[in-house]
Amino acid sequence: MIPRKIIHAIEICAILASNRNIHYIRSKELASKLGLSMTSIEQIFHTLKQHHFVYSKLGPGGGYMVCGDFTKVSLWDIATIFLTPRSEVVFSDWNPNKTEQYELELEKVIVDAMKKMTFRDFVEISHEDSIHKTSRFNLKPLPKTTLPRAPNSVFQLHMTF
Repeated sequence: MIPRKIIHAIEICAILASNRNIHYIRSKELASKLGLSMTSIEQIFHTLKQHHFVYSKLGPGGGYMVCGDFTKVSLWDIATIFLTPRSEVVFSDWNPNKTEQYELELEKVIVDAMKKMTFRDFVEISHEDSIHKTSRFNLKPLPKTTLPRAPNSVFQLHMTF
């Protein structure tokens, strides 16, 4: 049916689309989230970069981010760069049996559904300002401050004993 590489590419694009204006995502983070090897992640990114779906930034604070408005990109747009469907391949003397016809019809249904579904349909895309999340120097975010758990008056000190 749908090759795993396409499923992984769609999952990667969904993660990138959901974090669009926040920060770059490193391939190491994606590999740990999806349970994939770095090699397969980099192969998928290479193809996505060739087709201008993602771009990368090297160095500290670098990683991958989607190009443009990903809410208008359909799942089929991502799938077509990794696959040529069997239904579009023309065989002059091929006569499919019932099972093969069923598979072809099922594939047509899947393709139609993927053409209609965009990332807006199933990914919550953040519209927060990136100003609050990162600085212009691309430094790591500050850790959350912890408040001390100590009594702040004599009365509270007496209540703890």
